[in-house]
Amino acid sequence: QLEDIIYKKMKRGKACDIYQLTVEHIQNCGPQAKIAILNLLNSILSQIYYLTCSQLKTGLGTALHKGKGKPADKSETYRRITVTPHIGSILDRYIDPLTERIF
Repeated sequence: QLEDIIYKKMKRGKACDIYQLTVEHIQNCGPQAKIAILNLLNSILSQIYYLTCSQLKTGLGTALHKGKGKPADKSETYRRITVTPHIGSILDRYIDPLTERIF
């Protein structure tokens, strides 16, 4: 499912994560690196306590102007975006369908 997630569900051309990785880095890494990523993901899933690890939860938040002629001096014309690690995004895309079935 890793290949399906990184090639079909993650969008190319987006900003890098807080570790300076892009989706393209993950898609174009070699088979050994993908196996290492898969092993990391499986470890995280097998030890649910790892989800509390700050490296998975750390994000960089910033304000993004909505544009479209809106005044730059009004706080409501900005929206907050948070850039989080791609590993967390991969986990979310794997877990979301499973949890939706449960709920």
